Amino acid sequence: MDVKIVNLVRELRGLSIRELARRTGSVQPRNLASHFAGQSGKVSQEKLSGVYRVLDLSENGLVSGIHRWVIPSAMTSDVEKAEYIVREFCPGGVKVYPLCSANILQAIVPASIGNFLPWIVWVLVPATSPLIRIVLAIKPSVKHLNFLGSSRSLTLKYVGGTLPDGSSPDEISSSDWIPLPPEIFDRIKSDPDLTVPDLDSILGISGASDWTWERLTAVLQGKGMTPEEAARKMGIL
Repeated sequence: MDVKIVNLVRELRGLSIRELARRTGSVQPRNLASHFAGQSGKVSQEKLSGVYRVLDLSENGLVSGIHRWVIPSAMTSDVEKAEYIVREFCPGGVKVYPLCSANILQAIVPASIGNFLPWIVWVLVPATSPLIRIVLAIKPSVKHLNFLGSSRSLTLKYVGGTLPDGSSPDEISSSDWIPLPPEIFDRIKSDPDLTVPDLDSILGISGASDWTWERLTAVLQGKGMTPEEAARKMGIL
């Protein structure tokens, strides 16, 4: 897997190189830093596999499940990095579900306004990966106070995605945001025990992907069955 992509996932996971090395358990931070700097040969393929596991990656991309990434700031460069990663891992595009906490309007004291700014969360559903969900979150800075109004100006413009109604995610209106009770919103954002079916049930995602060959193969693999075995069982072969 491309070193740049792995390093960007590390950043979106909020892990320093030292912390990633610690969680991997077998890589020296200096060697991992050299690897991310483009110096090949510093980390063996076996140890890289450990790095991938910590980041929920495989040689082929994202592993099945819910991936939680946080954009570190609302700066254009940070948002574009996240969009780049989404495009790389979801070449077939995504459906975008924009979420907000139902208690978005709170009493704010100017001295501590930064503590009350609401998180913005998008759930991304890859078109060809039915067992993968990406929860992409960002906490705006004080400079982005327009987030507190009914309109959310920060959008995902270049993810190659659509909203559930088929419109473009760079045209998200205030009515498109899905308001959720604070406890449910926080669960989506951070609960490690939340499953893909749980998340889909909360958001009312039903048949998010058509029955493509990729989706059928993934479901069969989850049941421990190959497409050929399924075909024989149905009498097709």
